[in-house]
Amino acid sequence: MKQWRRVRSYWHLWRRNHYYKRSRWFWTNSYKRVGRHQYRYIVFRRWTGARWVRVRGYWRLYRRNAYNHRYHGRQQWRWGRFRRIGIHRYRLRTLYRNYQGHWRRVRSYWHLWKRGHYYRKPRWSWGAYRRVGHHLYRQRVLRRWTGARWVVVRRYWKLYRRYHYLHGKYRWFWGKFKRIGVHLYRRRILRRFWHGRWRHVRSYWHLYRRNHYYKPNRVFYGRTRRVGRHLYRLRILKRWNGKRWIVIRRWWHLYRRNYYRHPHHGRTRWTWGRYRRIGHHLYRLRTLYRNHNGRWRRVRAYWHLWRRNHYVPRPRWFWGRYRRIGRHLYRLRILKVYKGKRWIVRRQYWHLYRRNHYPAMKPKPSKPCRCCSSVKNFVIRLFRYKKKCARARHFCSRMGRRGKYRNVCRHMMHLCSRAQRVRRRRSAQLRRLRMLRRRRR
Repeated sequence: MKQWRRVRSYWHLWRRNHYYKRSRWFWTNSYKRVGRHQYRYIVFRRWTGARWVRVRGYWRLYRRNAYNHRYHGRQQWRWGRFRRIGIHRYRLRTLYRNYQGHWRRVRSYWHLWKRGHYYRKPRWSWGAYRRVGHHLYRQRVLRRWTGARWVVVRRYWKLYRRYHYLHGKYRWFWGKFKRIGVHLYRRRILRRFWHGRWRHVRSYWHLYRRNHYYKPNRVFYGRTRRVGRHLYRLRILKRWNGKRWIVIRRWWHLYRRNYYRHPHHGRTRWTWGRYRRIGHHLYRLRTLYRNHNGRWRRVRAYWHLWRRNHYVPRPRWFWGRYRRIGRHLYRLRILKVYKGKRWIVRRQYWHLYRRNHYPAMKPKPSKPCRCCSSVKNFVIRLFRYKKKCARARHFCSRMGRRGKYRNVCRHMMHLCSRAQRVRRRRSAQLRRLRMLRRRRR
């Protein structure tokens, strides 16, 4: 039977720097307030192989203006006291500004509250009564307002009621009230007018309101109380003794079931927060909230990797300068790579940017004779396309000298000027021929 026998052994390097950890910064749970800002203690630690050892630490600004009051910087106008200026009424208007929860006065002015408030028109008013014979007169007074009081202008006695005072007239009068049992009685008095005054004839107690002092037992509501998730309300049974309500008994009544339980109670949801850069990556704050009777409370949060290598630009192609090769236009194409602070060229080449961009160069023909057939054909074409030269001039004047078609316009204007010169010569020759023919005839 074959067996394996040990020959030798040695320690092989399996993984380099496996137990090494780089020194790093750690946040602590120690906070500190300096002025209106919040600071947090941060510690720099190094790894010894078994544990993290503190090297140094300092207080770092964690949240700026964290302790700023929520109403800081707000403004509000307030109304103040009243004041009279002339016949108008003014009211003090004051502007306040909030400084860390305290309202400070900024400025104030007198605002026109009611125009003509202290002006009153002259008016008639009633005065005292007076008897003249059997009739009743009443004084009529006209007063005007001085700004502080009413001053009488004039007055007179006006007939107010004719035959008001008649001797021997009877009348019923109401007197005081009285309680008899649970009913309300009132004294009824018959009087007769006799020699200027009313004299008593007879009186009796009249039933004014039945069961006025009787009130049935009544249940009153008291304060509320929470028992579990339900709302209870105190119910009190009282009876009326004629003067006040006396408590018979009281108990807690279930007023509203599940009053303190919100429909979203117990639900949880994740929400996105702000962004943060860690190294070359982009992180976003992810927070878990839980609903407690309609209010969302924060449970925990962490930084979620939003986009990897967000702050490392990718290799990019750039355009460079131009170059002419033959009749074509080429442009330099450059591939660059971002290395820390600047772009480094990786490779470049000449890219065909526009084919046949430059016109072909033709040799200039020699000047032909005036009577050759080619010039005659050219003159015939110019007569035929006389209107097109006008259109060409209009087109070139609109495009300008530095337009896209400057070379084409230059060539067209040269042809049109040449055609005009030839046209003039040809028309002169034709005139001469006509004159010779006339003379021969």
